[in-house]
Parts: sequence; structure tokens; C-alpha cells
Amino acid sequence: MVKINSISFYSRVQSIPDSSSDSEWSDDEDLYTPISQQDGCLVSDTDEDSIDPNENYLVIPASDEEINTEDEDDIPLSIRYDMLMSKRSLKKKETKPVWVEEHLITPPESTMFTGDINLPENIMCLTDPYQFFSFLFPPTLIKYITDQTNLYASQISPNKLPMICVKEIEQFIGLCLKMSVVKLPTIRHYWGNLGIPSIYNVMSVNRFEEIKRFIHFNDNSQLPARGDYNYDKLFKVRPLCSQVQNIIRSIPKEEHLAVDEQIIPTKSRTSLKQYNPKKPHKWGYKVFVLSGKSGFCYDFDIFAGAQSNVVPESCPNLSASSNVVIRMSYFIPKHCNYKIFFDNWFTSIPLLVYLHKEGILPLGTARLNRLTGLKMPKEKELRKKGRGTFCEMVTNVDEIKITAVSWLDNKVVNMVSTYAGSQPVMEKKRFFKSENIHKVISCPNSVGIYNSY
Repeated sequence: MVKINSISFYSRVQSIPDSSSDSEWSDDEDLYTPISQQDGCLVSDTDEDSIDPNENYLVIPASDEEINTEDEDDIPLSIRYDMLMSKRSLKKKETKPVWVEEHLITPPESTMFTGDINLPENIMCLTDPYQFFSFLFPPTLIKYITDQTNLYASQISPNKLPMICVKEIEQFIGLCLKMSVVKLPTIRHYWGNLGIPSIYNVMSVNRFEEIKRFIHFNDNSQLPARGDYNYDKLFKVRPLCSQVQNIIRSIPKEEHLAVDEQIIPTKSRTSLKQYNPKKPHKWGYKVFVLSGKSGFCYDFDIFAGAQSNVVPESCPNLSASSNVVIRMSYFIPKHCNYKIFFDNWFTSIPLLVYLHKEGILPLGTARLNRLTGLKMPKEKELRKKGRGTFCEMVTNVDEIKITAVSWLDNKVVNMVSTYAGSQPVMEKKRFFKSENIHKVISCPNSVGIYNSY
């Protein structure tokens, strides 16, 4: 590398005496000295052959960040160049994973579940529906909702307070649950001639609508302004969601868990409303859920746009979809070999590596364009070999083995995992419409496990 003489490279800076002032300089004076190039360096026409190294010289910053840094202003450009190149050499070059055609064989003891699924005594003693309701909505939460509801009522109509009590809040929530099961065209139908006695005998329709008007879960006077750093789209329901989340997160989890999205149907005017034409309910609130094989919800997260794309501290920030799994798996006990399943919207190689290092075994469907470097046979090639054909490829990322399996059923199914591959091969019975008969075809182990949970 060619070394640059920093002393001859920089032009001399003319110093101004402290005693001088602007008035001493006339507009007629020639203050500008043209710059010329000599021997590839910038020098002044007034410079002599010998340059005093004790003089001040112009220093060109290497970046905008160094303009205001006093300690680095005097570093010569040649030294800065060496420092920059040394930093670049320390950066690791990202290499594409190398996939090879082989089978991932995992010893049973390495995937054996070691977690605790025994329910605590305070849950085992729950015997009737009201006790289950009180477990999810404890008296402290009901009291909090009552206080916030009366607070909002006093802010809206201070001259006519409804004076809502704790018992009425419990009844109101119970009636809402009942109405969600037994559906009628409008609310007032529940109090009509053909209404439901278990509803109209509990509370009058006027009182129900009054509570519905004032019910609140947070203090509106504390709502941050839109655009504020602390602004939260879920501010009005955040305390309720947080308390329910803390309760269900404390429940011991099943061995097999799944992360997926659900839609709470609504067509109300809100920025939180999502549209998904592939869902049974196309309009509504999107909620990410961690649930077990039993269907019980162990955690949830209401989607609120860009503000939802956060991860807990000490967790990697991957893509927006993979971050959902990271948040949902944060409260799963680590290194107990819990199995977690998700679809191809969440799946990525960095996510699989992170979960496996945390002692959580992932399995999910995948999009081949997210599996860098993987080249699977095309669907036409698999169809030539017949239904039930599969191909398995394995790679190693950060000393974690990842397997990818493509299996042809009616369509091609792609699975990725760090613990379940194609072996042992299972058998599935399928109907062949062209031949009008049932046949037994091969099915990879990872597909069978995924369909079981």
C-alpha cells in the first residue's frame, strides 16, 4: 500500500493574530490565494519547499461523524485509512449455508421432554365455571375496571354519576360472554318477548347499555398524544391485556405448542382493523396466539402495526414475522425440549437457530425462497416419481443442524426443523381420484408430527 506524506498532503492554514479584527481587513485587499496541484498534493502557491511540522494544517475528516470530534481532528488521512481497513477486516463475511442430501437422525434422549406440566394446586381446585372466571378475572382486576369505569363516567357526566359497583361489572362481563354464545340480531332482542331469561333476569337493558357506554380500562387523561414516543394504540385496553397475560403465562405449558394468528371479527372504524381474505372472518383485530394441543391459550399479542415489532431484551431482532415467535416463546421454559410449531409466514433459518440454542425444538412449514442456498427438486420432477415422493436436505448453521424436507401430496409441502426429518418414514392412506381407489403412500416423519399438533 502506498503511504501518503500527511505533511505534504495538507495545505497550510494561515493563522490570524489574536489582536486583529475584521475592521483591519479591507475589501480591496487580495485575501484569496489560489490552490494548485504539485506532485499529486494540495499546496498553496505561497508555500516554500520546507514546511514546518509544528504549523497547523488542514485535516479532512474521514466521515461526517468525525467533524465534531476534537480528538480525531488531527489524525492524518493515511492513519485513518489503516484504521478503517482494519475494522472492515474484522467483520465476518456472511456465507450461504451449504445443503447436502442426507437424513437428519436425532437420538431420542436429545429431544426428550424434561419440562413440568403439572398444574398447581390453585388451578386444580377450580371446580365450577365461576371459579374459572374468578381465576382469569380476579377481584383486584374487577375492582380496577369498576374504578376506571366510574372515573370515565365522572369525566363525561359529572352531574349524573351512574355509581357502578363491582357486582354489576361481573354481571356485565358474564352477560357479554353469554351473548357471544347465544347470538341474536341486536342487543335489545335479549330483553324482548322472546328473549333469554338468564339475561333479562340479571340486569335491565337500560342499565346494561349505561354500563356499556361508560366501561373503561384506563384513564383517558393519561393518554399520550399521537406522535409521542410513549403513544400506544392499545392504551385503553393495555392494563386489562397485561393482567390477563400475566395470569395465563403463569400456567404450566404443554410439551407441544403452536404459534398462529387469529382474527377477532369486527368492522368498526379503527386503525387496528386488519383485512385477510383467506380467513373465515376477513375483517377484524389480528391476534398472535401461543396455544397448546388442548386449545388453551398460554400467551397472546394484539397486533398494533409497527409498534408491535419489538423483541424482549437480550433477544435477536430478526424479521417482523420471526419476531412474533420470539415474543411468544419468551416465557416458555428454556432447555426443556418444548416443541413449537408455526407456519411458513413465521419460518426463517435465524429463527430456527435461535430457538434451538434456547432449548426449544422448532418445526414448521417453509417458503423455499427464505431458505438461502437450498435447491430442492421442482414440482414437475417430483410428480414424475409419483405421489408420496420426498427429498431431504441438511445444512449446518452455527453448529446447529437444520433439515428441510419437500414432500409431494396433492401439492408440494416444505418442512424445516432442527429435530425432525424424514426418518422414520410413515405411511398415509390417500384417495387417487383418477383411479378411483385408495392407496398407501410414504409420508416423512416431520409432516406426520406437524399434522398431529
